[in-house]
Amino acid sequence: MSFSISDLGNLKPSEPVDMSKLAPKGPSFPGKGKYTLRVPENLAPEFTFGATKAGYLSATIDPTIVGPTNVGYTIRFQKLSAKTFPETINKESGETRTTSQIARFLAACGDFRDLGSDPTEAVDAVLAQAGREFDALCDWRAYNKRTGEAVVGMENFPLNSYGEHVPWIEDADDVDENGKPRRYRANLEVVRYLPKRG
Repeated sequence: MSFSISDLGNLKPSEPVDMSKLAPKGPSFPGKGKYTLRVPENLAPEFTFGATKAGYLSATIDPTIVGPTNVGYTIRFQKLSAKTFPETINKESGETRTTSQIARFLAACGDFRDLGSDPTEAVDAVLAQAGREFDALCDWRAYNKRTGEAVVGMENFPLNSYGEHVPWIEDADDVDENGKPRRYRANLEVVRYLPKRG
């Protein structure tokens, strides 16, 4: 038996639909994974640099994803600190090296210049990365300032009816005026800068 639209009788015509207006705008929320990111072209010092609570230089870079997926998505408020800490490079011998978030960022951009103790050197080094690309591992984090509730890692977020993780949490300890839990959106953040190989 074959179908014929004439079998449905005298149908009314529909209004035209512009399907381009139904297409999602911009990149979707990125999942956990490895991305190539680009540092903004213009890093204005008055907006980019500041100080941590402990008094160390901090920098905000807000990189944009350039691949392999979610091209155009910007990671907002990606902060870096110049505070140094020891990093283990050989567990058996206990060998460590001194690093910082800024140093890891520079290494990901392929800039292996030595950094002295003067914060001006770190500012100059970060500014020199404008427009450069780097690779990083990224993941989700949601935080409720009201309750201190935090969810870290995409795999710890709730699933929708399709079995996909949704980029928000509901905090049962923080309800609105109607008694419903408030929702807090996930942020994508860099969890590891991957040093550029020569």
